Amino acid sequence: MLCIVYSSTAERSFDDVDLAQLLAQSRATNAAHGLTGLLVHRQGRFLQLIEGEDADVRERMDAILADDRHGRISTLMEERITERQFPDWTMGMAKYDARVAERIPGYRDTFDDLQGERPDDAIRPALLELIRWFQEDTGRLS
Repeated sequence: MLCIVYSSTAERSFDDVDLAQLLAQSRATNAAHGLTGLLVHRQGRFLQLIEGEDADVRERMDAILADDRHGRISTLMEERITERQFPDWTMGMAKYDARVAERIPGYRDTFDDLQGERPDDAIRPALLELIRWFQEDTGRLS
């Protein structure tokens, strides 16, 4: 199986109705393709983790890359996995404000300042910390 985490900017404004529609669409598409994951939205930026069979994840990423709602798409992490991190979520979604973001361990507005011999040397630990937080206490966001 494959797990990809990417970030992107919204090419237009998303209100609560738009986000609910996006979530419903993502859940239906992901369920049909055996994908699970997490979608985070804050201030016009998306962070998404998608996991599933390699071909299905790559096909979904191709669709996301072609989706004009996304701009500045950057793959932050891509790795083989033996088990899913969000096995019961066809797509979990978190939308939150700055007060909540400040309490999330490892939360960042950007990963641009992280440096390492390879870019993912520094990004991967920050992403894994953020993912663990969502796994352990998603109730904070409700």
